[in-house]
Amino acid sequence: MEHASRLFGTERSAVAVVEPDKPNSVVRVVARKGLSERLSEHMRPCHWREGPAAAAAVRRQPVSSADILHDPAFELTPETRAAIEADGYRSVLAMPLLASGQTAGALVMYRDTGEPFSPPAIELFRVFADQAAIAIENARAFRGEQERRRQVEAIRDLAAEMTRELDLMTLLKLISQRAVELVETTSGAIFLWDRTSELLVPSAWHGFGDWVKDLRVRRGEGTAGLAAERREGVIANDYRAWRGAHPHVLKHTRPGCAMSAPIVYQDQQLLLAHEEERRRVAHEVHDGLAQLAAGAHQHLQAFAHFHAPRSRQARQELEHALELARRTVGEARRIIAGLRPTVLDDFGLAAAVRVEVEGLQAAGWAVGYQENLGAERLPATIETTLFRVAQEALANARKHAGTTRADVSLWREGDTVRVEVRDAGAGFRPSVARAAAGPGERLGLLGMSERVALVGGRLTVRSRPGAGTRVIAEVPVPSYEGAEDGG
Repeated sequence: MEHASRLFGTERSAVAVVEPDKPNSVVRVVARKGLSERLSEHMRPCHWREGPAAAAAVRRQPVSSADILHDPAFELTPETRAAIEADGYRSVLAMPLLASGQTAGALVMYRDTGEPFSPPAIELFRVFADQAAIAIENARAFRGEQERRRQVEAIRDLAAEMTRELDLMTLLKLISQRAVELVETTSGAIFLWDRTSELLVPSAWHGFGDWVKDLRVRRGEGTAGLAAERREGVIANDYRAWRGAHPHVLKHTRPGCAMSAPIVYQDQQLLLAHEEERRRVAHEVHDGLAQLAAGAHQHLQAFAHFHAPRSRQARQELEHALELARRTVGEARRIIAGLRPTVLDDFGLAAAVRVEVEGLQAAGWAVGYQENLGAERLPATIETTLFRVAQEALANARKHAGTTRADVSLWREGDTVRVEVRDAGAGFRPSVARAAAGPGERLGLLGMSERVALVGGRLTVRSRPGAGTRVIAEVPVPSYEGAEDGG
């Protein structure tokens, strides 16, 4: 602005920048020379007709006026008009700041007299503004690089601090404080999922008052609940006007914007890695052991056809070898199906559970199956979790129930999917079974419960001796409707 004032012989100038993330303003004055603070406060136009700076930025061309107060091209607000009259300028020339095809803002010159700006002056001002835009872009890039370096260093320091701290509550407080400092905000909190109440509960916070300790958030409520439901970041740029704002937050504070990110426990990552490892091993068994066994069986069949043994003993030994090869092929296929059934990846949960049911039916069981999913696909983690629950519950019934009758149902109602396996067997006491579970039994009740909890669901086991068993898993399906900004 100093160079512009000397070049054009004026004592008043301003720089306004575009703020695309602020819906209530087109541009904002960030620097001024010879203008009162009152004027710059009112120079936040909502429409390009409310001032030359906004018009130049929106229309991407020079805008000038010899008498801004009486120019019909503009519709000044009463506050802006009063501020201009108090400052006493009349002529205005605004030039857009264009760099790399984007509008960064506008450079504005003011004169107290009503003398218009000449075409040569406007052209010279255009060249000057182009150079200024390049300088501003370079400065922004440099500032952005510095900010990225600061963030990387802050994350590195936080990681070092976290590895030294062993107390959980102290660690959570440290993380909340460092997160506030990292994103340069005023306050922040960490919410953890309480399985008993099935609510998000604040466990540590920084910059909030004590009122936050009474805050409880349901899944899908507020930015924190929505982030937990979606398992991705959520941003509300105008929190007070956001339809998902939490009433308890609005009661105690007046936030401008808010953002939340989900905390995904390492167990969830391990679960996904475990399933991926199952898939890899299944493919290796299919491409290796299963193919070798099938090839050996075919060669033995061909040998028996073209070189039939003459002696009874030789024929018996060959038939025994054929039977072993056939059983090896069947066992390899069973292992592959148990590790990762391809039908789950290819056709979804309903089809995969149906295959399990048909396997029991082929073994002589009377198994009923009802479902309303059809070909609908659910998120992969939910499909895998519910399939493993159904698979394990049927396996437990086959091993321990002492019956050959069972029923399986798979239903979706709204945003909840429910799988239930019921058998008419001997039954047991779930509390005793959980207490007796050892390290090698994690794929039993405890393993099923942990799997379901990791996707935000609930496992219920109802059984008693002589009354059969019901295993019920209910899991919420993330809803992506009515979403605000995601991040």
